[in-house]
Order: sequence, then C-alpha cells, then structure tokens
Amino acid sequence: MRVFLGLTEVSGYFSRLREGLEDLGVECVHVSLQPHKFGYDSGQCSSFFPSFACASVRWRLHASKRGPLIRASLLALTVLSRLLLFIWAIGRFDVFVLGAGSSFFRFLELPLLRLFGKRVVYTLHGTDARPPYIDGFFQPEHYELRQDPAEEMKGSMAVNRSVRIVAAHIRIAARRRRQVRQIERHAHVVICGPSYSHFLTRPFVSFYSVGVPLMVSQNQVKRAERSHEKVRILHAPSDAAGKGTDQIRAIMATLEAQGFSIEYREVTGRPNSEVLAEIEHSDLVVDQLYSDTPMAMFAAEAASLGKPAVVGGYYSQVMRSHLPKEQIPPTGFCHPDELKETTAMLIKDHERRHKFGDDARNFVLERWSARSVAKRFLRLFEGVPPSDWVIDPMEVLYLQGCGLSEKQAKLNVAAVIRSGGVKALQLSDKPDLEKLFLEFAKSEITDVQTTPP
Repeated sequence: MRVFLGLTEVSGYFSRLREGLEDLGVECVHVSLQPHKFGYDSGQCSSFFPSFACASVRWRLHASKRGPLIRASLLALTVLSRLLLFIWAIGRFDVFVLGAGSSFFRFLELPLLRLFGKRVVYTLHGTDARPPYIDGFFQPEHYELRQDPAEEMKGSMAVNRSVRIVAAHIRIAARRRRQVRQIERHAHVVICGPSYSHFLTRPFVSFYSVGVPLMVSQNQVKRAERSHEKVRILHAPSDAAGKGTDQIRAIMATLEAQGFSIEYREVTGRPNSEVLAEIEHSDLVVDQLYSDTPMAMFAAEAASLGKPAVVGGYYSQVMRSHLPKEQIPPTGFCHPDELKETTAMLIKDHERRHKFGDDARNFVLERWSARSVAKRFLRLFEGVPPSDWVIDPMEVLYLQGCGLSEKQAKLNVAAVIRSGGVKALQLSDKPDLEKLFLEFAKSEITDVQTTPP
C-alpha cells in the first residue's frame, strides 16, 4: 500500500501522520504546495513532479504584483505542474489522504480518483467546513468584496464594509456547502469534528475517534525548576481576534490584580520550535476563548509535554452528547464565562495542575501518538470504520461556532437572514437545525424574511 498525503499542512498534522505511517512500514509521501508559516515540516518535495508543483506555486506568489502577462503565464505553469503532479500521483499511489480544503483541481479530481480505483480519505479541520457566519477565523478580505462605486458613495466606509462582509458570509457559505457535498459524495471516508459538520449530510468519522498525530516522548516529563514561585502561563495566538486574545489578557490582568502570583507570557508569529520551547518552560497554557474543540493543536502540543491547558468554548456545554468519554481529551475545557475561574483553580492548586498535565500527556501518549493515529488511518484505508467512530450529522445541533462570542454569532446569523433569507444559511436540508438558528438569532432580527427576497 502506498499513501499520498496533501496538498497542504495543518500545524504538523500531515507530516506527523506521514511519520506514523512510515513507522508502521507504509510507503508514504506528503506534498504541501506551500511552506507553513510557522515552520512545520511542509512535506516532501524531493521528486521532480512535487518539486515542480511547489516551485510553480512559489513563483506565482512572488509574482503577485507583476504585470498581467507574467501572472497569466505563471498561472498556466501552475496548472500544468498540478496536472503533472496528479498524473504522477495517480500512477504511483493507492490511497489519497487530502484535507483542509486542499485539492488538485477544486475537487474535480475526486471522482477520477475513485474511477481509477483509488481510496480517498478527506479530513476537514474547521474553517474548511464551518459556516463562515459562525467562524471567527473567517477573513472576508481574502475574498473579493467588490462593490459598485455608486454604492460606495451612499454610506460610510464602515457601513459598506459591513454590507460586504455579510455578502461574503452568504457567498462563501454557499461555496463551502457545495465543496463539502462534493467531498462527501466522492470520498470513501470523511473525517470531521461534529462541532463544524453543519454542511455534511452523510455519516462521517469523528475527528476525535481518529485523533491528532503527535510526536510524544516516552521519557518522564521534567517539571520546570525556577527560583521564583510565580505560575508561568503561556498564550500563543496564531490569530489574536479568533483566539480571544484581548479578553484573555484582561482576564490575566484581573487575576494579577486579585493577588494571584502569575507570569503571563505571549508568543505570536514565531516558529513552532520556539513555541514548543516556551511550552516546556511554562506551568500552564491558555489556548483560546471561543474554541469548538477541547484540544486543538496548541493544547495538544502542551499535553505532549505534560502541561495542562485551559480552553474556553461554548461547545464544552454539548460535547458529551456527541463524543464517548474515552475520546474526550482531558483539558480545562469550559464555557468562556468560566475561563477565569478555571484558570484561577489551576493556579492555586499545583497538585491538580500537575495531574491535569499528566492526564493530558497520558491521553495523547496512548491515543494521539503519531503511530496510534496512523493505525486508525490504516483501518480506514482497509475498510468500513467501526460504528462507534461514526456520527450522523443530522444529530448535531450546535450553534455558537468558533472564534467569536455568542453575541457576535447571533449578529452574524441575523445579518445573513436579513440579507438573504433563512435559505442563505444553506441548511434547508436540515430543517431542525435551520429552525434552531432562526430562534438563536431571533432577538437580533427585525422583520425576519423566511424566504430570500
């Protein structure tokens, strides 16, 4: 069996999966077309066709401000390199593991892969599947938000930007729904977190039943020995707004003002190796305020080093209705309003803090090591997943999303409904969920339209 992983990297997910598969004796290659900005292994591009495809993307990015002829030529070169990479891969590999919105040709290759007898596993990681109107990490400026110049003259820039953002929410919600439908129609297995499975219609493999591949040392964890008694707390936001960094800073300042002996540190925009070094010298990490997962990558890396993590998120209130107990990572996953209290508890009680860290490390060592996760992927490659790994998306009724407050989520949903009607949520095939979203945002909606104008 030969496995192709790509065409991207998500915080080390694919490179570590490759290491786990290779450790099991599986021939495997990981191709990421762009280098990761935080220095994670960006894949193997040693063969000619992967190298050519990676170089073409790099040349095109560097020429983004050049003349139209050069840009058009490099676009053609990129398409050619992608075609050659696909032909090379389809002739060499038996299994394709793609993810995070990546695709050779906007998902048009998926039916071709099946036609050629290849097994396709697609992993959805969050923003690639989550409705944009409940996604605080959604960045409308990455999409064209052009507006008629005459319209620009009618109101303030802030009002016009707000209008364009709502338009982007509506347009990208429709696009994501189409893409997710393409993926689930043609992939043999789709892996997704239940908290962002809104656009899925077919049973999927829970992200937590498979796990996040990590490199976890078998050696005993050494506690940081420092001369002072302050509890060192680390926060490492990749996106300050989505992670709730301003609110986390305020919480830390309040705790200090209340007499808690802490040393709060932030690391941002630094290579992963530096972040890991900071984690190792910390006592506790605070991941984010509005997460829809109990253990995202930063918290998971902290767990691999025996450090406890506090994670805020509305999903903490409903998670146990979706996940069996043994699949739930041990973190301080709490409602956003309880993040201060949870952090204070772990600051005061060092024995409990150490136990949290030990439990988290034991969990990832047993269930989320690269080798353990790779073994579960092998089961997906070879046949039908176990029934306790599978979730029916029709049973998931989660509303608050990720990376934004409940209030902001309601405002976003209300704005989408006002502008495009309830159908603009792209949830008409899930009337129960659609109705819940309507009730969720009802207090923010005036003159609700139940059908598009």
